[in-house]
Amino acid sequence: MGDRVGVPWLDWTCETCAYCKSGRENLCERARFTGYQINGGNAEYTVADERYCFPIPAAFTDVEAAPLPYAGLIGYRPLRMAGSAERIGFYGFGAAAHIAIQIARHQHQTVYAFTRPEPVRALGVALHCALPRMVPTSHWSI
Repeated sequence: MGDRVGVPWLDWTCETCAYCKSGRENLCERARFTGYQINGGNAEYTVADERYCFPIPAAFTDVEAAPLPYAGLIGYRPLRMAGSAERIGFYGFGAAAHIAIQIARHQHQTVYAFTRPEPVRALGVALHCALPRMVPTSHWSI
């Protein structure tokens, strides 16, 4: 109690369903989410299930740590599932992909980002993610 921790959106799961048992607890049909079923998503203080909280190292300022419990975790799940893949593709380029792409590049993985309009592509360049390839989805024929 009193430690600085990240409190993500996922607050509670049943731990017994097939999703929970396979490491995909975000799909649990009985899951409870902060800011939806659980109060305190943007509060100064809250009560949270310790299973889903994680310590924030002192090296991170509050501003640097702020996106990690949300966008950071959303991007982390597919990275974890991809394992040691040499190439990773992202469809869309939001906060979650921005963080995950930096991690993937740090791990020397080749990143392919598939984006929509040109302004989104420009965002990737502006955020200095140094993406090796960005393919606007408007050029796809499905």
